Amino acid sequence: MNRRIPWSTVILVAVAAFCAAVVLYENLGTAADRAEKIERDKLLVDIAKMEDISKAFVAVASALKPSVVSITTISKPVNFPFTNDPRFKRFYGRIPGKEGAGSGVIVSEDGYILTNNHVVRGGDMINVKLADKREFKASVVGTDAKTDLALLKINAEGLIPAPLGDSDSLRPGQWVIAIGKPFGLEQTVTAGIVSALHRSKVGVADYENFIQTDVSLNPGSSGGPLINLKGKVVGLNTAIATATRSDRYQGIGFAIPMNLAKRVMDKLKAEGRVRRAYMGVFIADIDDVPDGVIEASGFKEGGGAYITDIVPDGPAEKAGFKKGDIVIELNGKKVATKDQFRNLISTSEIGEEVTMKVFRGGSELTLKVTLASLEDADILPRRLTPQPPKILTPPQPRRKHSTTTRVRKPIGVGIDDITPGLAKKTGISVGGGVYVGDVLAGSFAEDRGIKVGDVILEVNGRKTGNSDKFALAIRMAASAKSISFMIARKGSTLQIHSAW
Repeated sequence: MNRRIPWSTVILVAVAAFCAAVVLYENLGTAADRAEKIERDKLLVDIAKMEDISKAFVAVASALKPSVVSITTISKPVNFPFTNDPRFKRFYGRIPGKEGAGSGVIVSEDGYILTNNHVVRGGDMINVKLADKREFKASVVGTDAKTDLALLKINAEGLIPAPLGDSDSLRPGQWVIAIGKPFGLEQTVTAGIVSALHRSKVGVADYENFIQTDVSLNPGSSGGPLINLKGKVVGLNTAIATATRSDRYQGIGFAIPMNLAKRVMDKLKAEGRVRRAYMGVFIADIDDVPDGVIEASGFKEGGGAYITDIVPDGPAEKAGFKKGDIVIELNGKKVATKDQFRNLISTSEIGEEVTMKVFRGGSELTLKVTLASLEDADILPRRLTPQPPKILTPPQPRRKHSTTTRVRKPIGVGIDDITPGLAKKTGISVGGGVYVGDVLAGSFAEDRGIKVGDVILEVNGRKTGNSDKFALAIRMAASAKSISFMIARKGSTLQIHSAW
């Protein structure tokens, strides 16, 4: 017999099921809401962090703006004989002088301002405008064209110097800020990151060890500070890379490291010029050393400066350095490239004893050398072969009954004739020319970008089939205002042109 379930029970079960469904739905909804809220809170935290970074940029810009100045230069017009003629003045008036513009950074309360040499070069009058709109005439304390730095001085009160930082602490990827006067727009702030370090052969100065950045720089930005997020000046904006002659920003800028700028600045403040120290070595980058040499030495690290030869009786030879040594550290600082090494030596004090870590014969050793003055050095580059060199410094042709024609400056290269043995050893495939076996650190040749391993084909259009013809070509170029080298390098040909 079938038993009937009371309606009250059915209703009770239905109500219970409904309530359970409602509770379950609410719990599920609460979990979804909770997850959404957690995600939203995370986004708000990320936004807050970005806002904090934004505030850091604002704070740094606000703190450093008072230390950045605008620089305007005026060069006197060239006077031709006819410019003073009343009839010329009547129709054309006065010929205006040439104007230039750039930026600078205040480095002391008593009015010293650091900027680029090219900003003030050729300026007969230099005007400095502060962030508070005050304007002053500036005097040049000293300039150094080899690093493209200049130190100015103004007589003003209430100046706020910028704190100077340690450029050696920079790493690629770090945020940096630039303040300057691009296109005459004063106190312009731009930002970016450090793209690379130790950039050289940019063609701006003889001594280059640039910080590369993607900070927006344009004409007028030169001389302005590059600043880290701690509010410290870590570089001086100097140059931009351009794909055309428009001189417009292409995403690559270069700044002089502040540690280098500080050393030059101190010398300019003390003497008004830079007297460079000298060690007496020929050096090359590891990558420029012929294949097999580095492998045979057992050197495994990246970077360093390879010593290709030693100047006789120079500081390095007296200190025990040898050809083939690889300098990996100088006064505790890692040596990455030969240009960095050269900059560190040249801006050290004359007479200073520096400590270097050197790799030799599979092990590391420490050597100390007392630096001499480059101005007083008798620089005579040697050949790599034991034969007497065909050309040391450019020869001076002798004439009967007349004074000797002076060559303007030593070239600073050691050269070899290209023999079958040398061609096989170095992999040279060009015909003719002379092989560059040595390039003296700090010499005319190194400053112009001539490297160990280059083959010089021509000098001022004259063929250099061997060392005797090279010597003759150098003698013929002695009276010229400029010198041009045609060079074969790694399968391509390039032209290096420079004023003497």
